[in-house]
Amino acid sequence: MKLEPGNKIRVYLILRPLGEGGMGEVWLAQEDLLERQVAIKRLNPSLTQEAKFVQRFQNEARIQAQLTHENIVHLIAFFS
Repeated sequence: MKLEPGNKIRVYLILRPLGEGGMGEVWLAQEDLLERQVAIKRLNPSLTQEAKFVQRFQNEARIQAQLTHENIVHLIAFFS
C-alpha cells in the first residue's frame, strides 16, 4: 500500500510525511478511536524482499517496545 495523505491503514488516517531514512519513511497519522496523533514508520518496500532487513526492522521494534523514557517515543503497534 502506498502511504499518502488521506489514505487509511487499519485505524490510522495518514496525514503527512515526517521524514525518511535509510530503511524507510515516517508518517504522521491520526488514530480513529482515541483521536491521537501517532507516527507510522514504514519499511522501504524494496527492502521487504530481503529477509535480513525485515528481521532488522522487527528487532528494532522489539527493542523499542522495551524502552521507557520521556525522550523516546512509545511503540504502540507493529504489523505487516
